[in-house]
Amino acid sequence: MISIKYPVSGKDFVNRVELLRNIHKIYPTDNVALVGPRRIGKSSVAEQFLKTLKHDNTVKFRFNVQRNIGTPGKFAMRLLRSFMFAYYECLNIESDLGTEDIVVNPKILMDISDRLNSKVLLNLSRFIISYYPPTPANEREVLGRILNFIDDFSIEMGIKSAIVLDEFQEIVDLNKYKGFKNGNLLGFLEDIISRQKHTWYLFTGSAVRLMEDILAGPASPFLGRIIEFHVKPFNKEDTIQLIYKCTEKPITSEALNFLFTLSKGHPFYTVILAGAASGNASDFNIISKQHIEEAFISELSAGALDIHCNYLFETSLSRLKGRGTFMMEILRELSSGRATLTELSKRLGRQTGYLSTHLHNLYNVDLINKDKKAYYITDSILTFWLKNIYGNEETNLQHVKERIQENYKEYFASLSSEAGILFESYLREMLNKFDGQYYQEIQLPKFDDVQGINIFDSNGIVFGRPSNIEVDALCRGIKNWLFEFKYRKKSVGKKDIELLKRKRDFVENKLEIKIHKIVFIAKSSFSEYALQSDVWCLTMQDINNLLSLLNMKKVSEVFKPLG
Repeated sequence: MISIKYPVSGKDFVNRVELLRNIHKIYPTDNVALVGPRRIGKSSVAEQFLKTLKHDNTVKFRFNVQRNIGTPGKFAMRLLRSFMFAYYECLNIESDLGTEDIVVNPKILMDISDRLNSKVLLNLSRFIISYYPPTPANEREVLGRILNFIDDFSIEMGIKSAIVLDEFQEIVDLNKYKGFKNGNLLGFLEDIISRQKHTWYLFTGSAVRLMEDILAGPASPFLGRIIEFHVKPFNKEDTIQLIYKCTEKPITSEALNFLFTLSKGHPFYTVILAGAASGNASDFNIISKQHIEEAFISELSAGALDIHCNYLFETSLSRLKGRGTFMMEILRELSSGRATLTELSKRLGRQTGYLSTHLHNLYNVDLINKDKKAYYITDSILTFWLKNIYGNEETNLQHVKERIQENYKEYFASLSSEAGILFESYLREMLNKFDGQYYQEIQLPKFDDVQGINIFDSNGIVFGRPSNIEVDALCRGIKNWLFEFKYRKKSVGKKDIELLKRKRDFVENKLEIKIHKIVFIAKSSFSEYALQSDVWCLTMQDINNLLSLLNMKKVSEVFKPLG
């Protein structure tokens, strides 16, 4: 099962094939940056890249800038320690005792340089010992020496170094120290990095607009020197793959579509909701839409979504100078929907000039966006959290959940309308009206349950490879029927029929039920093989006749593009 504690790689990693291919093509010619919202998967991409980098004699490691920031000297020493551990791993040798302590006792470096027979490390050791602990006057020099050491040592040892600097935007915090008091840190770093021949960098950053300013701002020394990729949410196919790494349970089509629409393909939200929904469905053999809704309410009120939204909100605002209650007032107002500057001015009772400054600040920390003069909160789940959770002093969890339930139906309805009304849903509505009627001498049984479902076939039974198996309608009752819907113009032939039969066999085995009839509904015609098979083949004309029998509107009257 997927864990949210660490970046994923290997068998747990989902797609991003094109992005990884592009990074591999670029390595080691140019340095790369991955930019995207928090928890969108940047570190996982970086981890997977390092894992799939097959170059021998390459020191590979990830270093989190945010967690290791401090004075320039301490930051540099922590980077040096991580580099040395990665070097030992590269050579598959046990690390020297005491390496962990070099940050507090740099004299250990002398012994390490002797064991490694490295003149470069020996020279660095002498320098650090003479200047340790760093003072405001030499912090800059310590950082520069260690950054240069990484490349010089790599050259000396005949190796390459591939370094991932996570949350790189936090590096600008070093500008407040004496050596960089004029804000020249980026120029200092670029000058060193641009001259390194054996060291390659991958920068990641979740403060999107700050990263843009660092990498491509008009005054940035990095402008045009780093190839930048924006890491975006998953598409539906990749989201489905991710869901089935979070649960082995089948999931209804409505639940699957709903989860994708709710998460908008954001991998963190997908993992949280899929895992919680699977837990909610522990007493059921299929995850339903209701389980997704329950997961959303639970996780948003007092779970991982609540923690994430609070962290995202607080850390974003902490980057603003002079933040206060008025910023929160703006966000509270926007949590009710999009609004123009003029509309916000009227609602908040402030002049547009005063208001625009605060909007600009909120925009710069990625909390809001702008589209056709209207401002809105970038993250839809954060929007709902701000409206229903943030700032509420209610301590009774049940009351919090009840308040969410009062408001979430409208929210869910708006998401569903964005996804559109699925044609399959109308056909499933038709199947729910079967009640013993006869059509083409076949009695239509009454079903207790009609659902589209998705099941992950990890053994590749249906397609010959692991894949998601979608069943357009599984109808259960005294008699169990399975339906396939196709809207393409190509005639349904032998391959389609045999595939549907493999789906039937897979579902019977997976759910331990007997399928009594399989039905193929197609917009186009059927081959002679299909018509002679034991599959009941129905054209759109047949469906229209069935709909008329059940007193429902014809397909062409409801879905004109599909009629």
